[in-house]
Amino acid sequence: MTVNVFARKIAHIITSKYNQNYTAIFTGGTGTGKSYAAISLAISISEEVARIKGGRPSDYFSLEDCVSVIDIMQFFRVLDNAKKYNVVILDDAGISINARRFMDTINVTLNSISQTYRTLNLCTILTVPEMFFIDRVMRSLVDALYEMQGMIAPDLSYGKLFEIQRKSRVGSSGKLYYVYPRGHQKKMIGVTFEKPPDDICARYETLRSSGALEYKRAAIDQIISGEKRIAAKNEEKTHPWSDSRYVKAKERVANGESITQACVHEKYPRSSFSVTRTKEEFHLSSLST
Repeated sequence: MTVNVFARKIAHIITSKYNQNYTAIFTGGTGTGKSYAAISLAISISEEVARIKGGRPSDYFSLEDCVSVIDIMQFFRVLDNAKKYNVVILDDAGISINARRFMDTINVTLNSISQTYRTLNLCTILTVPEMFFIDRVMRSLVDALYEMQGMIAPDLSYGKLFEIQRKSRVGSSGKLYYVYPRGHQKKMIGVTFEKPPDDICARYETLRSSGALEYKRAAIDQIISGEKRIAAKNEEKTHPWSDSRYVKAKERVANGESITQACVHEKYPRSSFSVTRTKEEFHLSSLST
């Protein structure tokens, strides 16, 4: 089945009178085509929304305005600038943060889309390594899961679609129950995705390269900052008199404050002050001999 069938369905959902958003998640390993598949779906949805609401497809989806690659903070800027019925994509955010932080951040993102941006009737597409990154509560905000299987032709990828319908049932537990189409616990549907046009792919790769470069710079800065913090801690352990709190407390003592008062002001242990000063004096004397 082609992606256009589901694009039409999604477009009709977000443009209906019921004030609905739609969230789809693409999962799959490297090389399975999830990024291009997400873009292909977004293009098809924007074309259908333009047919329903008027305007051009680019009014509802463009790479420059509606896509964030790797950078989650950029994605929130995309959301802040989003217009009604836009299709927005957060692609491969998982590589920029560790698994635990990624899970927390994605869950916050889904909740924000559901609450803060609800009136925009957005279609949000996320690509993640695995579905387990989304916790059980936040899965209730997801409408469809596409499990990408890989390329079946040079310009054609294939994925399994699981559509999720939800019903809340009143009971003592107040739990949320999932009902899949036609009464089955799961209904798997195969979907093929054509590769987006070459010019769009080229622009996407530019966006991805830019996102990867920014991530690399941020990662290097983080490593350098971490090494500086470690070096500072090691310096304090080796030369405790380099502790900024001790230095400031010593200045206060030189200006007439008692050792106790100075240590309280600078939050430096009173019991360590005299020991540190003795070590410092011994170190200085050893340098002069």
